Amino acid sequence: MIKQLEKYWPYISILLILAIVASLFYWKSATQLLSIILIGVSVVAVLIFVIQKQIQAQKQGKISLTVMRRNILVDVLGVLISMAAVILVAGKVAGVIVQPIGNVLGGTAGILCALVAGLVAGIGINLVVQWVWRSLTKPRKIFVAKKGV
Repeated sequence: MIKQLEKYWPYISILLILAIVASLFYWKSATQLLSIILIGVSVVAVLIFVIQKQIQAQKQGKISLTVMRRNILVDVLGVLISMAAVILVAGKVAGVIVQPIGNVLGGTAGILCALVAGLVAGIGINLVVQWVWRSLTKPRKIFVAKKGV
């Protein structure tokens, strides 16, 4: 089941995004509900993939149970922090963009421009948060003095 979800996840997420874009034109009242569903499904899928990766590494003997638990905690916190930062920044950028463009070109054009601006801002923030998180959680080498030196 997990392998099939991993295989088809890109197609599922693209279809959900297309459903949200289509709802902007045809079912404006359903857009918010579809967005919440997409965010929820995405979070659950990411958590499943992160946990599955660590469980497989532990079953293969590459890491211990304690290291697996630590890695899951660090990965899940990284994903949640990244998503929170993206939602905050992309929401603010989209809010700033939608007002002037919506007044000139219309509501739907404003929303589509805000979607693109939020996407670009989200990708940028996500890359920054991932880089910071990776640098903070990178294992450090501890130097131990050898006896007799």
